[in-house]
Amino acid sequence: MGTGLPVANNFDVGIVISWPLFNSFLTTHQIAEAKFRQRAIQSQMEDLRQRIVLQVKTAFLDWQASLQRITRAERTLAASRAELELAEKRYAAGLADIVELEDAQRSYTADDAAYTNALHGFSLAKAAVDQAAARSLAGL
Repeated sequence: MGTGLPVANNFDVGIVISWPLFNSFLTTHQIAEAKFRQRAIQSQMEDLRQRIVLQVKTAFLDWQASLQRITRAERTLAASRAELELAEKRYAAGLADIVELEDAQRSYTADDAAYTNALHGFSLAKAAVDQAAARSLAGL
């Protein structure tokens, strides 16, 4: 058919690039906001770390104080035991009345209860240290 030009397929290809020259400092403000959030999270992490350290130190100091209470209670109980034995011997020999013996018995009973409370306090303090440090003090 003809004398015309041959049929050719013509394609057009193009790229569109959008680069905003001014966006009302939106990007700058977004970066600043992200930095502030990062600082806030870092501050929260530091606060948590300090609270954990405080909890562990407090529990450990309570544990050490409970050990000292046990030592004092043991000494007091030993003194009460000696006082009771002396009062029993004095009463048996007729040198003391029943009131002195009962006072010694009451004192020994109270000191024995204080020793038991000191042991209980030690167990609680040890459990608090174990919990705060997430480990056991069985080896100490």
